[in-house]
Amino acid sequence: MSYKPETGKPKGIVAVYAPTDEEERLRRHVYDRKTQMGDARTKYVDDNYDKWQGAWEGTRPARNKGDWKSNIVIPITSSIIEAELSEINNQDLMPWVVARGSEDESKAHVMNAIMGYTWDTAKSNVAMFDIIKDALIFGTGIGQEYYWKEPRTVKNEDGKETQILEYDDEYLEPVGLMDFYVDEKARGFSGPNGARDCLRRYIMDLDDCKNFFDTPKWNKLGNVDKIKAGGDTNYYQYYKPPEKGIKGNEVEVLWYWNKPQDLLVIVANDVVIFMGPNPYKHKQLPFVRIVDVKRPYQFYGKGEAELIESISEENNTLRRMIIDRNHLDMDKPVFVSDTLTLEDEDTIARPHGIVSVGDVNQIKFAEYSDIALSIFKSLEMLEEDKVRVTGMDERQQSVAGAGTATEAAILKEATLKRINLKIWQIKNDTLVDLGKIRAANIMQFYPIPKLTQIMGENEVAKAKGAGTLIEQDGQNFKKGPRTIRLKDQAMQINEQTKQPEIVKTKGTTFFEARPEFFLPTHGGYDITYKATSSTPISKPLEQQKADEMYDRLIMNPTVDPWKLAEFLIESRDKDPDDFKAEQQSPKNQGVSLQKMIDLAGVENQEMLQGNPIGPTPYSSPAHTQLHIDFMRSPKFKEGVPPEDKKTLQLFSNHIMGEVMAQQARGAGGAEGASPNGGTAVPPGPGGSSAPPMSMGDVAPDRNMGGGDTNTGFSGPAAITGK
Repeated sequence: MSYKPETGKPKGIVAVYAPTDEEERLRRHVYDRKTQMGDARTKYVDDNYDKWQGAWEGTRPARNKGDWKSNIVIPITSSIIEAELSEINNQDLMPWVVARGSEDESKAHVMNAIMGYTWDTAKSNVAMFDIIKDALIFGTGIGQEYYWKEPRTVKNEDGKETQILEYDDEYLEPVGLMDFYVDEKARGFSGPNGARDCLRRYIMDLDDCKNFFDTPKWNKLGNVDKIKAGGDTNYYQYYKPPEKGIKGNEVEVLWYWNKPQDLLVIVANDVVIFMGPNPYKHKQLPFVRIVDVKRPYQFYGKGEAELIESISEENNTLRRMIIDRNHLDMDKPVFVSDTLTLEDEDTIARPHGIVSVGDVNQIKFAEYSDIALSIFKSLEMLEEDKVRVTGMDERQQSVAGAGTATEAAILKEATLKRINLKIWQIKNDTLVDLGKIRAANIMQFYPIPKLTQIMGENEVAKAKGAGTLIEQDGQNFKKGPRTIRLKDQAMQINEQTKQPEIVKTKGTTFFEARPEFFLPTHGGYDITYKATSSTPISKPLEQQKADEMYDRLIMNPTVDPWKLAEFLIESRDKDPDDFKAEQQSPKNQGVSLQKMIDLAGVENQEMLQGNPIGPTPYSSPAHTQLHIDFMRSPKFKEGVPPEDKKTLQLFSNHIMGEVMAQQARGAGGAEGASPNGGTAVPPGPGGSSAPPMSMGDVAPDRNMGGGDTNTGFSGPAAITGK
């Protein structure tokens, strides 16, 4: 302790703050751990942070006035990281819970609905994007998962102040790598080598700091009013004001988390504000980590900026030299006799410029040969090295020349194996840890009733009668469970099991998150992640895959044609309900039938011209019969010779698809679609349909192709070639 020499009284912080023995011990421990963890971080982060940040920013070195040399910077790091983010961002990176017993399976569905709601409300996709970006730039990205309440005071029309909650839910926040310190022996946040303690640093305005912590929850020690901003080093005992990054009225607040001791300590500029157990029931360090390239047995990873650091430097050097060479070639140096008196301005090239000299042979311009091809070869080699090191060619994000959508997806996947590795790592490491924390916080905070302010005598009377009325600070509130929003889903109670279940529906629905709906019997859930494809494909390729799937399955009698049509329509970002046929009343059934007859005629003409037409969804037997009658007509006989197997196949495929779909629905087939031209076989008991028909059933004596294909029909309706 220091004393003023003239009075013998304490000076500095000890003059206003006298910590207890426990506060003194913890204060010294927090600052000691900050120093130890910071020293370990220096090797992997601090010494190179500004350099990696500059590589991402594409920061150009300063150039003095009159310096003609190029200082161009090719933002290779930026382009690679943005290209990787464009692929990773297409993934559905969200944790998913799985029940530990069959009795909790329905509750797990409700919990996942709540998880999805909090994920959207907290903009967790945006937070994940920022954390992943930090990982790609600096090698490591950190996020903090916690429950956040954001109160705000607003004024009503009568001038009275009311406190509202702008946010009250789970939250995932990206944490700057330079503001985070972790156990120097840790390899991650979980497992036997998980971090034992960590520390997060905040820079806050002094007034904001006091407003936040001067509450019964945080200011149990009564030390908030003793915090002082700024000051020189001699004022403090352990805290050292940083040389940069903090203003005069700001304070450095350290949140220190210790897992083995179940401890949270908050210190602001040498003053202990809070010390107590971890407020979360999960008792874990509330942080998650994403790394780009893992270092064995280390916490900090290696980022793209570090991977291609030397390649970028060489690429920039060569590009600058080429540009400098071009500058010199366009504005050449001048060799003159030492007897001439010329100023520099006289030799600068300009239109119609005249330089007066005694002898033109006494002034010459430097001449250069062409740039050697080896220079460009070197640039190409650097480009290949960049792709080899990162596994990413940011110029080729679309695959050209592929056949089907499936082939294109396979080819693209082969070029993005490195991206798949990063996605796998995020899913199996980060999302599992994140899901454990979020699920535990939901089970801790969601059972607590939420207060909603109510006004009006009727509303107050209803709440009082229901026993949900709460009076606080002269205002009336209604307590109740949280309301969860679902899209294209709804929650309902199964009448048999009396358990909640999530069912598909259209539009937006809401349900009350009552504890009995989502709290598990076994005390917790296992965590996984939503199943998605390892490599996302573009929207056009996705649409092409939908087309291929539709064409392959539409003739399968076991597949529902409308569900298949829904999938195809949704791939075009359209609402399938807009395309669904309306239920026909007896009054307008004749109109619908006429439309199907007209449609059959149009389809006949299109197929007659060689255009393939898929089976008409939900076509009637009468519609299909028109196609068969047309194939038996003289017009078809004249227009389609027996050797035109392509047109015959078009009609056959169309008719067979409609017949099979009708049989799958239990509807009668067309008359000509059954053997010997009779009526279709009616569906059997229970709605089962007749066995699938062959080509010979649709068009007698016609097979589906091959060497035994007949050249015409037999019988009175034969169509033979001339």
